Amino acid sequence: MKAVGRFLLMLTLMVVLYACHKDEPITPVVSESTVSANATYVAASGSLSVVLSVSKTAGLSNASFGLCLGKSPKPTIATAIENKETPKMDFSKSPYSNSFQFNIDKSSDYYICTYSNLNGVVTYYDDIKIQTIAVTDVEGNNYHSVKLDKFEVMVEPLKTTLYADKTAIPNITGDAACNALTTGAYVCYGNDPANKATFGLLYNWYAVNSTHRLAPDGWHVMTYDEWVAIINAQGGSNSAGGNLKQAGTSIWLAPNTGATNSSGLTVLPGGGRVSTGFESLNKEAMFWTATPFGSGADAIGFTYKLAAVDYNGVYLFTDDFSVKCVKNY
Repeated sequence: MKAVGRFLLMLTLMVVLYACHKDEPITPVVSESTVSANATYVAASGSLSVVLSVSKTAGLSNASFGLCLGKSPKPTIATAIENKETPKMDFSKSPYSNSFQFNIDKSSDYYICTYSNLNGVVTYYDDIKIQTIAVTDVEGNNYHSVKLDKFEVMVEPLKTTLYADKTAIPNITGDAACNALTTGAYVCYGNDPANKATFGLLYNWYAVNSTHRLAPDGWHVMTYDEWVAIINAQGGSNSAGGNLKQAGTSIWLAPNTGATNSSGLTVLPGGGRVSTGFESLNKEAMFWTATPFGSGADAIGFTYKLAAVDYNGVYLFTDDFSVKCVKNY
């Protein structure tokens, strides 16, 4: 009987150990390498195609994966503009790949964040930035845009050294030479090419008005009336500058009064060149309008000191200022 008892005890232990081993769950290892996304943006149609890929992972039998689309880094399900998620699937048997489509506008950059959903526990992974290019000039410079009122306006100031017909725009240096011009030309602030990347180029009004066309095809230099319409839509001349200027003091000189950039236009203080020389880099932004006025032309001014916008300035055709373009409508 003792031998039979020992046999039954050993059999019971074997069954229990086997059962425990059989039912022990395999903890899936979901890492950044498990899930990935590859995005393709087509500017002409505003279509964003994102391929979501999930590698074969042991124990991942009842899970879902998804994509969050947002205009700020690391969007979540709660903050996303749009969210797409796979059905619950068994990812332990084979890898998964599928393409998801989003329709986006060109008003800003976007971010796609991948995530896993394991029995209601959501984990987010690194996101990817989607840059939406609104237009590319003949020189290959890319520009984003933002929709303000009824206008689609370039965010970056113009940077091209070529007219739209590919005619070269002369780079003239020296105040005396610039002041004597009667044809189009450009300068870099301080005659330092390093300023082009951030602030663009400064053009005289003859370039703005050239028959060779300064703006890219399908766009034109903003007129006085277009600037005024945008300023009024942003709260009027006394406060619109705050909504239109880049926020903070990393580029603008402090205090950069009122700056929030809530419009997304991101006006930068590129300064200008007048008859006496270069002035006001990091302090002021000056933009030509396509509108002549008497012996000069209207320009729009922003300053670090105020939230106001000055749209009553008339300047010489030979002065050099920044340029923003608006899409034809």
